[in-house]
Amino acid sequence: MADSLSDLLDNMGLEAENTVVATSVCSEEAVRKEFAGDITNMLEKKFGRVYKFGGLGGYPFIGKEGFNDFVGKRPDNGNVFVFFAPHIGVQNDGTIGSVVLQGQKKVTDDCLPVVTAFNYLKNTGGNAT
Repeated sequence: MADSLSDLLDNMGLEAENTVVATSVCSEEAVRKEFAGDITNMLEKKFGRVYKFGGLGGYPFIGKEGFNDFVGKRPDNGNVFVFFAPHIGVQNDGTIGSVVLQGQKKVTDDCLPVVTAFNYLKNTGGNAT
């Protein structure tokens, strides 16, 4: 996946000299090691400095001022690229909200904030009040 994204960015003309990059990826271990790690490592190698916005669930915990500060670092006539990667674990049997971490046999809750939001929306018929 990282190679495909790298090729796409090349085709779009996004380079270190003309682009400021940020990631908003969940800080949870399984995501960092098994999915987003390859992509975030590729972005850091390709662009050098990469701003990290994400916390649990990939939610960008930087606020309006933080985002404005980030955008202010964009090169003149340049680009802004944000890789956003929320996640939720799905077991082979379709169970949502858990994973089996590498080296473990037990099922572990995965990204509890996203699971909680998913269950709330499921149980209220999608009515987010």
